[in-house]
Amino acid sequence: MKASQILIIFLILSINSLIANSKIKSHNPSHFLTKYNKKIQQKQSESQDKCYGIVFDCGSSGTRYYVYQWECRSESSLPQLDFSQILSEKVNNPIAKHYTNPQALDSIFNPFFNKIKSIIPEDKHSSTLLMLGATAGMRLITKMQQFVIIDRIRTLFRNSGFLFLGDDRSRVINGEEEAVFLWVAVNYMLKNISLESDVDNPETVTTIDIGGASTQIAFSDIIDNQEAEEFYTLQVPQLPEQKFNFTLKGASELLGMDVSRYEILQSEVKADNISYASCFNQGFENNDTRLGKIVKGQGNPENCINKIRNLFQISNCSYPDEKNCSAKSIFIKGPQGKTTYAVSAALYAKLAYFGDVPEFNPHDLRNAAIEFCKQKHQDVVAKEPKNKFIDIKCYQGLYASTLLIDGYGVGDMQIQSPSEIQTQEPTWALGLLLFELSKRNSDSR
Repeated sequence: MKASQILIIFLILSINSLIANSKIKSHNPSHFLTKYNKKIQQKQSESQDKCYGIVFDCGSSGTRYYVYQWECRSESSLPQLDFSQILSEKVNNPIAKHYTNPQALDSIFNPFFNKIKSIIPEDKHSSTLLMLGATAGMRLITKMQQFVIIDRIRTLFRNSGFLFLGDDRSRVINGEEEAVFLWVAVNYMLKNISLESDVDNPETVTTIDIGGASTQIAFSDIIDNQEAEEFYTLQVPQLPEQKFNFTLKGASELLGMDVSRYEILQSEVKADNISYASCFNQGFENNDTRLGKIVKGQGNPENCINKIRNLFQISNCSYPDEKNCSAKSIFIKGPQGKTTYAVSAALYAKLAYFGDVPEFNPHDLRNAAIEFCKQKHQDVVAKEPKNKFIDIKCYQGLYASTLLIDGYGVGDMQIQSPSEIQTQEPTWALGLLLFELSKRNSDSR
């Protein structure tokens, strides 16, 4: 099955550039603030020493909030976040399951609001920005079901006592936006985009996010105007202090680790209604309720790699052949030689095989996974009795390495995959905050 593929270009432009490129379509035009909200913003920047923002990340496994803190500045600018003061909490209660009873969402958000109000000083509540992004879990339900859930959340947000600037600040974001927001977050945390930079065009990194349902890549690149017109575009105003512009490509494929694993398992079902799973250790056996089949591990990593390649629509390139396989895949390739940061499932695969090291080579990960997959299931369980993900560790390593090598074509370069940057795990939620702040600051000028 060919995964849907959409490109998004994230443009941070100067005012002159916006005028010069007025023909470029904008997916999300600016929404101007009301006079009331402008007054709140002005009062906030002039009188408060600390500003706060809340971002809710509503995923397929649960609901998490982040509380961000920064020094208020009178001029329109990106915040200088205090990373030591970022607070976060999660409940394993995804919002997507509540479309038949949206009032049940109150029991998720009201306790969160009470907790956050105990963290943020009371006189700052009314000026604390509140926003939400819902991801994979919400994309899997119907538009009407999404509306019922988001509508209830917007009502809760309007009555929360925090600064909720409009319905567009609580919505379902798509995979391309996740790619963009993660890129912004990682490069901000690495100080590749900051107001203090003395470099006209600072070097940025490529970001790859491997999730359960989808996988995203984003990178800064130079493209000509003719190519730009073919892309799905989103314009973001440049802040007056910035000396540089970015053109960001982001792409998403509906072939995350969980989705791809079940597609392969389904393809290996035989006439006896058993899935003979090449991507699981020999001796593994389980009645998979999601698949509705018995799964029996075969421990055939070479065949598993080729199955994954087939999902990426790579033909005539069977393992161990690795030359130019990625040129045939459906994935957008990042710039060669550019530093790449990989998070989520890539991070977990690295941790599973190499521990908490800051970087890894995808070929080393593939080789380690092949050796692991050839072992008997009972033996690997005996070696790692406390690893609750031991059953999928074989697939985890083969999928992550094959995606990086044959999908995104990263070659033999080292992949940066830190558990934390500046004491925090990099997430798209920070990118959403920075995006909304830049839009808000532009609207207020």
